[in-house]
Amino acid sequence: MKYLEKKYVLRQLVRRKTAKGKGQVVEGNLADEKSIDKAVKGCDIIIHAAAILDAEDPNIFKVNVRATRRLVEAAKRYKVKQFIFISTENVVHNCPDAYSQSKKIAEEEVRKFKNHTILREPIVYGPGDKRYLGKIIKSVKHLPVIPLPAGGKFTLQPVYVEDIGRYIEQAIKLKICGTHLITGGESITYRELVRKIMKLMKKRKLLIPVPLTPIKIVAATLELVGIKPPLTTVQLNNMVLNRKYDVQEQIRIFKIKPTPLEEGLRKTIGTKSL
Repeated sequence: MKYLEKKYVLRQLVRRKTAKGKGQVVEGNLADEKSIDKAVKGCDIIIHAAAILDAEDPNIFKVNVRATRRLVEAAKRYKVKQFIFISTENVVHNCPDAYSQSKKIAEEEVRKFKNHTILREPIVYGPGDKRYLGKIIKSVKHLPVIPLPAGGKFTLQPVYVEDIGRYIEQAIKLKICGTHLITGGESITYRELVRKIMKLMKKRKLLIPVPLTPIKIVAATLELVGIKPPLTTVQLNNMVLNRKYDVQEQIRIFKIKPTPLEEGLRKTIGTKSL
């Protein structure tokens, strides 16, 4: 975020001061009002991206909703100029899982702040990703057979991680408010995505379509005995939704174009940890 680094002093709220980062570092956590107060006082802009992602975590509403409410209250108290909130594309589809619903409620809290910017992001990928596309890349690298849930016919429109920073910068620079979906520029089926990754990695693997029901049964069984499966039942339910969006309005508002999928994949594939 070169624009922000030049124009603003960055301040981060971190749980441990050993965390690396530029600018000022405030040690604390979102469950503590004093930490929030210390982090927000004197700030012009809040960028709230912290969240619990695990839908099974018992603290998910406490952190994702209550902490957001406290941040909004602090923003009003200290006359912050803009509140930027990173939400999820799942809100568009009204996904019923706890994570998606916590973000939906949190959005309602953020809208209580006049100059708010809500950025709904889809699957985010890039160097260091180990959750979504990173798992596919790792599978292509190490497994002889690649399963395709539901035949891999569902579509997704992932966004490159560095683009998130660019959208945040533009939201600040252009004073963009309101609720916006920010996606990658290309919608692609899961099967096509796996094939594209295989081609870029110069790998040939056997693709096996697998019905969704047996995968969900296995995932649910593992979860029941306390073992986290490669894909949780929540992830499986959400991933098979068809996600295809026109990005022209997004480009018009933010004045930038999403990173091409192939370019982003090349950078992600080069990650040493995968």
